[in-house]
Amino acid sequence: MRVCIAKPEWGITGGFELVLDRLVEVLERAGHEVGWARVDVPSLGHQSAGVEVPDDVWHQAPEYFRYMGIISAFAELDPPDADVVLCTQPGSWGIHHPRKLALFSHHLRVFYDLAEDFVAAGYVDPDLHAWCTEEVRAIDAPRIDEIAHFLVQSLEVAGRLERFNNIGTERCSPFLAGIGFRAPGSVTPTPPPADGYVLCVSRHEWPKRTELVAAAAHLLPADRGVVLVGSGGRLEHVKAIEVAFGRREVDEGEALWRGSELRRPPLLRRDGSGRATFLGHVDTDTLESLYAGALCVVCPAYLEDYGLTAVEAMAYGKPVVTCHDGGGLVDTVRHEHNGLVCGASPSEIARAVRRLIDDPALRTRLSQGAVASAAEYTWERAGAQFLDGLERAAAT
Repeated sequence: MRVCIAKPEWGITGGFELVLDRLVEVLERAGHEVGWARVDVPSLGHQSAGVEVPDDVWHQAPEYFRYMGIISAFAELDPPDADVVLCTQPGSWGIHHPRKLALFSHHLRVFYDLAEDFVAAGYVDPDLHAWCTEEVRAIDAPRIDEIAHFLVQSLEVAGRLERFNNIGTERCSPFLAGIGFRAPGSVTPTPPPADGYVLCVSRHEWPKRTELVAAAAHLLPADRGVVLVGSGGRLEHVKAIEVAFGRREVDEGEALWRGSELRRPPLLRRDGSGRATFLGHVDTDTLESLYAGALCVVCPAYLEDYGLTAVEAMAYGKPVVTCHDGGGLVDTVRHEHNGLVCGASPSEIARAVRRLIDDPALRTRLSQGAVASAAEYTWERAGAQFLDGLERAAAT
């Protein structure tokens, strides 16, 4: 079978790209041919649906104009002799083909499940965003409806498809990716050390809520390290929030992470107050070492699609702390079995971490549960789920 993968290229390599690399291996091992239909997003500039948008207009609704450019660029592509087209990220379903399979993580969320939150955060004019949301959904609807089958990563994602597109469970099946950055079977779990640090591995973007972890550092014992790994557009803002929270200049309400106004840390505190350590992007070996030395891993994201970081953390034997509104993370993290599910605030996160610090038996039990849970997330299972979805799409 000839499979064409439709993918917007953003010039970055993240967890999704690592998953796609594995799926190419799965396809080639199964004897399928793989081709690509790519759209280089940065090269589109301010082109949207074939029109050059003036800067002052573009900046009023950049997410809308960029998306219109992406989906129209895919509409112009012709998949070369493909039996099935695999749609990946938002906009890729603009490509025309009678047999499409979607590896569906999410819509362009600021126009769907995060639309109201995006407005409430102050990013956009409410009336303009309401119009853009209506337009995006109208453009998406027929293109999403013509997808034959959807591979979904969580109940959260399946629920969004039903809510916004009336796509029922008969057109969806699970795809649960395994650990992304190490070869299967190469990870050695270790018990959480009693003096281990609190680790957060995440991009610093809205609404990943890394602000909650940075602020929680001030509510933990002074000798307990808190390490945040990752880069992103809100990194400096998160550092500033960490400083301000330590000075009691901000409280722990939702404005701590929802706000669109970006802070910058004081000039003498460019790396935060020192209570939390910000490492930025790290290489694979460093990340593995960081997982090994952690007491636990905190995954604070809001309404996450899946949460591959949680699976990775559990593979290393680390209990995961996540929030009750974590979306797909709550599908993965089972309270009191492989981690702890708590309220979405620095104090609630700190309280959960303190339980792990103070209770060795709990620490051990959750670590064992984490290893057992991670063992279910194999690439053998994920590959079989993917190939099953491929056959369903091909049969339409």
